[in-house]
Amino acid sequence: MTTRTPSSGWLSRLAQGSLVKQILIGLVLGVLLALVSKPAAIAVGLLGTLFVGALKAVAPVLVLMLVMASIANHQHGQKTSIRPILFLYLLGTFSAALTAVLFSFLFPSTLHLTTAADSITPPSGIVEVLRGLLMSMVSNPIDALLNANYIGILVWAVGLGFALRHGNDTTKNLINDVSHAVTFIVKVVIRFAPLGIFGLVSSTLATTGFETLWAMPSCCWCWWAVCCW
Repeated sequence: MTTRTPSSGWLSRLAQGSLVKQILIGLVLGVLLALVSKPAAIAVGLLGTLFVGALKAVAPVLVLMLVMASIANHQHGQKTSIRPILFLYLLGTFSAALTAVLFSFLFPSTLHLTTAADSITPPSGIVEVLRGLLMSMVSNPIDALLNANYIGILVWAVGLGFALRHGNDTTKNLINDVSHAVTFIVKVVIRFAPLGIFGLVSSTLATTGFETLWAMPSCCWCWWAVCCW
């Protein structure tokens, strides 16, 4: 007979609770902490930095393993719905971009940034853009993972996926197991989103001031309109 301690039951309910509600609570607590104590709000910004860093760390590996596993385990003659998926993806991307531009003109917003982007040099022309795209495609796979070069990651994932179609079942099962393991890690990281939002909101408001908060309603309108697509 096993007994559950109150702490384990509380953690279980917290892990299975609504993530959206927890994020909203973290958002409100972040605003309140920035109002009460700016030094404490800046200090808990470490939670947001850790959360963003964890997402950046696991996302490239997730893309590599999922794409590679899906292509490697595809059976010849198996029906796929890639064409309608691509069509809906392109339609949704174009509609979201169009909606974002439209709402940015209807509800102009000013974002207060802590650092300027003066050091970023935009490409001089389409030739430079295409050259950068081609160089990203032939990037070293380890370098692509370390620098989150998703173009290079996708190229290597597709290439390895097609190559591993001729592999034995043991290899394919191993790839599936690794992709499931990475997906589980991503789920764990996402469960810490409320803490990350709490740290990001509190540190941002404590650093830039509450002028950023007053600009949020118009930004939220644009964000909501884009997400509807």
